[in-house]
Amino acid sequence: MNPFRVGKSEFSLEELLEFNDLLVSVVKGQAPMEETLQITSEGSHGKLRHVIGLLIESLRRGHSLADSLDEQPDVFHGTYRETVRAGEEGGFLGAVLESFSSYIWQLLALRRKLGQAILYPILVVIVAYLLLIFIGGRTTSGFVGFYESGDLAVPAMLETLNDIFTKYTFWMWIFPAMLGFAWISWMRSNDSRMLSLSGGAVLLRLIPGLSGVLRLHRLANFTELMASMMEQQVPFGHAVQVAARASGDHLLIQSSQSPDALSHNEGKVPPFLEWLMKLGSSDSKVGRPMHYAAQMYRRRAETATEWIKILAPFAFLIIIGGGATLFYVVTVFLPFTQLLHELS
Repeated sequence: MNPFRVGKSEFSLEELLEFNDLLVSVVKGQAPMEETLQITSEGSHGKLRHVIGLLIESLRRGHSLADSLDEQPDVFHGTYRETVRAGEEGGFLGAVLESFSSYIWQLLALRRKLGQAILYPILVVIVAYLLLIFIGGRTTSGFVGFYESGDLAVPAMLETLNDIFTKYTFWMWIFPAMLGFAWISWMRSNDSRMLSLSGGAVLLRLIPGLSGVLRLHRLANFTELMASMMEQQVPFGHAVQVAARASGDHLLIQSSQSPDALSHNEGKVPPFLEWLMKLGSSDSKVGRPMHYAAQMYRRRAETATEWIKILAPFAFLIIIGGGATLFYVVTVFLPFTQLLHELS
């Protein structure tokens, strides 16, 4: 068993951002890695201090930064470790880490906005659910009592609904449990598994447009790194591979093994980026246009995030309101119309 492995949960996004910003300051400032980390650990506390201590031990044994992070897989998400490795091997670790900090900031902002957007629908869900149980149970039992007191045959549907409500103690907890599971998953999405929408963050995939927003952010990171490397005259094929691995986008990573595939659009990149890639592969100077493209993708991602924030509550309310209305029709109005029909 690796003595340097930490058996704790992964960094939260805030902790990962703090750690990554620390590495940025070390790498960009060209400060000695081990000495700077040692000084930082003395001023840190808790989990961060423990992680930095293990990292220092690994570096002192002659391991690279990426290999040292690999010794703590329970703390550092695979996407982050692969990003650092790509930056080290490509010689652009500082730029890669800066880009990753920007990506984490974007995820934190997105998570905060979505949290604000779904809070009101959750409260509506709870109120609607309690009303459904109370009104549905009282209504169906009242209709059944009226039918029986008048020696009328109780409709099969009404009898079934009444049986369901009289046994509410067996099923009423299911929906709150599902809601609680979703909320716990949302709270757990604060860890670094949100980088790939895995683990506790997997339910976020159900939010329409969210995957597209995250891909726009990854495309922005990819394009920004490509621009920086091409301005420094890094060979095109090597730049593509480093930028793709550092972006954390699996589609780009797979396609980067054959850079020509990215410069001939097969659905891997948007058309504008495809055009820039074609120019870059022919040794054209596209550094500045790629910087503008990265800014464009970031603006598009921010705009899409705002739309999700606006539309998500409406979508929840339509689904919830529509379901509640349908249930009220089935439990109240439909039995009432049947009763009027029989009395007539």
